[in-house]
Amino acid sequence: MYCFDIEDLLNTLSKLNNNNNQGEYYLTDVIEILKKEGKKVGAVDVTVEEITAVNSKVELAAAEAIMRERINKKHMENGAIIIDPKSTYIDWNVKIGKDTVIYPGNMLQGNTVIKDNCILYPNNRISNSVIENNVTVQNSVILDSNVGENTTVGPFAYIRPESNIGKNARIGDFVEIKKSTIGDGTKVSHLTYIGDAEVGRDCNFGCGTVIVNYDGKSKNKTVIDDNVFIGCNSNLISPVVVEKDTYIAAGSTITHRVPKGSLAIARAKQVNKENWVYEKYNKK
Repeated sequence: MYCFDIEDLLNTLSKLNNNNNQGEYYLTDVIEILKKEGKKVGAVDVTVEEITAVNSKVELAAAEAIMRERINKKHMENGAIIIDPKSTYIDWNVKIGKDTVIYPGNMLQGNTVIKDNCILYPNNRISNSVIENNVTVQNSVILDSNVGENTTVGPFAYIRPESNIGKNARIGDFVEIKKSTIGDGTKVSHLTYIGDAEVGRDCNFGCGTVIVNYDGKSKNKTVIDDNVFIGCNSNLISPVVVEKDTYIAAGSTITHRVPKGSLAIARAKQVNKENWVYEKYNKK
């Protein structure tokens, strides 16, 4: 491997000749020419790893393994705990705080920042995101977003770009957040979709809640104020506003503003048709 001053190299190439048994031009002759011209020529002693060739996908994988080992070593020397460096993939520009624990199968990409005392359980992908102190993430994907301190994410959560998750929040299993703000202390525990929404503090989303943000033509915004309780299997049809200190009954489909301090019920009334099965099938 050679390293040249480009101007000196270009000037010297024109002086090469093929006066040899093979009739070929040799780059090695440049060294002798430069020495005769009084240029500085030297050698650097390096390991084989430093100059390993990459001419195939196999060699590329080997070179990447070398870089991965160096990157992970740097983070461990700076205070991160990486359980299995060989199965942990961290881009060179990622920043990791002290005493953060990283389990196998994590992929940290781009300009991601993981701050102090976090726990990344196995199989996360975090790209171009900021994870504040004391956050726990498990089996989840976080893209171009921010997660506040003392928050838990996962398992199997998907936080899509332009999302901001507050402090002491809970984003649970099979929850998808897209381009939304989630306030401090809010819990979205399972099986919920929140898109294009602004959610306040200390809210609770029941299982199966959906923010219906797309009308077939454009995306619409939902605003949910502080201290809102949303029952299971509820739909909020955007654009809609839910004011603070309100309850939404399970199974409701909300299409209009919910005033402060209200209970909103938007579901069909239950009707029991007695003996219907017996009459239909002539059973007793």
